[in-house]
Amino acid sequence: MNSLYSLPDLVIVLIFCGISGLVMAVVPRLVRRIAATTDDKDSVEFAVRAQGTLLSICTVVLAFALVQAQSNYRKVEELVASEAAHINQLDRLLARYGDPNAENIRQHLRTYAKSVVDDDWPELRRGGGSPNTRGLFGPISRGVLAISPQPGRQSTIHADMVKLADALAEAREARIQVAHEAVSPMFWRVIGGLLFLIVVLSCLMEPTLARTMGLCGQVVAVSALVALVFITDRPFMGQTSVGPDAIVKAISMIEARKN
Repeated sequence: MNSLYSLPDLVIVLIFCGISGLVMAVVPRLVRRIAATTDDKDSVEFAVRAQGTLLSICTVVLAFALVQAQSNYRKVEELVASEAAHINQLDRLLARYGDPNAENIRQHLRTYAKSVVDDDWPELRRGGGSPNTRGLFGPISRGVLAISPQPGRQSTIHADMVKLADALAEAREARIQVAHEAVSPMFWRVIGGLLFLIVVLSCLMEPTLARTMGLCGQVVAVSALVALVFITDRPFMGQTSVGPDAIVKAISMIEARKN
C-alpha cells in the first residue's frame, strides 16, 4: 500500500473509486449467474435496509478517521514550524552573543539544519529519522553548555540558548514520533469488512441498471472518503505531505544573518 503514495492524489482517488465501482457492477452479476438465484421480496427488502445501515456506519467511521487524520496533519505542520522557529531563534541569539565559540556553534547549527532537510526528511517517509542528523546535534548541545557566560547580558542570553537547544531536541523527537502515527490497521480491516458485506448483500438483489448505478454511486462516494483518509494518513508521504519548507526558510534567514 505504501507504493500508492508515490502516485498523485487524484490518481489514488480514481483507483479507489474505480475498483469499488467495478466490483459493485460486476460481482453481483457474476454471482447470480453462477448461483442462478431467484428474487425474494423479503430478502430484497432486508438487503436494501442492511445496505443502507452499513453505508451509514461506513460514512460515520470514515468521517471520524478523516477528522483524526486532518488533526494529525495540522499537528505535524505546527511541529515543523515550531522547530524552524527554534533553529532561527537560536542562531539569532548566538549571533548576538558576540563570542568566537558562539560562531563555531552557529556553523554546526547551519550544518544541522541542512541535514534536517537533506537527510532527515527522506527518512521520515520511512517512519524514522536520520542517524547522521541526530549526530550533528551533539556539537550544538555540548557547545551551548560549554559556554561560560559573563554576568549580566551574556548570562541572560546563555540561559535562553540552553532552553532553545533543549526545545530544538524535543521538537525533532516529536516530529519523528509523529511520523510513526497512522490509522490503526484494524480500521482498514473494519472498513474492508463493511464494504465486503455491502457487496454480498447486493448479490441478493437483481442487478438492474438503475439499482446497479445507485449502489455503485454510493460505494464510490464511500471509497472517495476512504481515499481521502489514506492520502492524509501519513503526513510525510505522498503528494499531500508536510515538507521542510519552514526549515528551508529558517536556513535562508540564517544565511542572510551570516552575511
